[in-house]
Amino acid sequence: MSEPEKSARDIAEDLLERSGKGLLTADFALFADCFALPTEMETFDGRRIIETRAELQAVFDDVRAYYVTAGMTQMERHIVDAEFRNPTSIFSTHQSRLVADDGELVQQPFDVLSVIALIDERWRIRHSQYAITDSNDHKAALIGDDALQNDRISD
Repeated sequence: MSEPEKSARDIAEDLLERSGKGLLTADFALFADCFALPTEMETFDGRRIIETRAELQAVFDDVRAYYVTAGMTQMERHIVDAEFRNPTSIFSTHQSRLVADDGELVQQPFDVLSVIALIDERWRIRHSQYAITDSNDHKAALIGDDALQNDRISD
């Protein structure tokens, strides 16, 4: 008897759990295994295309450094919705809450839209859009100084 196929939500929850655990425990290998290369990260301030493992390591390090500076010790994330767009692509939205030891929010909760792709028989995140409105430092950690500061829509 064959194993039942995972739902889009199960796949998205697994990636969310593993990437979060990697960030919280400084396990870059666990974190990196969740992402396709190239991958793209985007905020309201711009976007960054990450093409190499070294570039992904830099984002990982920058985000972890932001967490320390901001006083974040807990990350509460949950899937809002996840659906297959086709057999090899999932669109997923989750909400993140960054919390300090005293239970206070470090910043306002924010939503993240992720595009998850089946690549070489493994599900990986290939694009993430972060709706962060109240932390320029967090956005900078994600997209870096060299982020493209323009829309994809041409004139």
